[in-house]
Amino acid sequence: SVGEKVWIAKRFCFDYGKNIHIGNNFTGNFNLTILDINEVHIGDNVMIGPNTTITTVGHPLSPEKRRRHLGQASEIKIGNDVWIGANVTVLPGVNIGNNVVVGAGAVVTKDIPDNSLAVGVPAKVIREIENDLNEKKLEIKESEKRLTNREERRDRSEIGYPSGFANDTQPRGPLQDGYHQIFRRERIP
Repeated sequence: SVGEKVWIAKRFCFDYGKNIHIGNNFTGNFNLTILDINEVHIGDNVMIGPNTTITTVGHPLSPEKRRRHLGQASEIKIGNDVWIGANVTVLPGVNIGNNVVVGAGAVVTKDIPDNSLAVGVPAKVIREIENDLNEKKLEIKESEKRLTNREERRDRSEIGYPSGFANDTQPRGPLQDGYHQIFRRERIP
């Protein structure tokens, strides 16, 4: 299942697809791999960096069992407001809480609690992250109100995207609007 405002860059690889559940406002960057032998639940407002692998399947330590290509699959859950950096690996059975940042190159082998910054191999929580969502929601609503009430609206063609950012082979829709605040050439008062 897939929510609204979902953008996934080219080279999205998966096993079945039917076991992947993505919430609203999701960004999956280039070369995202999700091995969904078991369920993968991804919350709302999640960003995943390039070359990230999320795998629900592992293999036994026993060489006899590996020769038979046996696998062990465990569900993965990723909460809301999560940013997973580039080149991260998330292993089977992991739960990543809400408001979590996983640093680039990390290997997530164990659960990460809410409001955490985790880095390294294996990933370890190095500090707590403040959850400032209530304040930010009010700021965003006010800036949206100013933008919609503005007499001189900027033509959408003035909005610049970094080279190679938009996937021209996919239809563009409401997700574009989510990026206007980030990549706008000029600030709108």
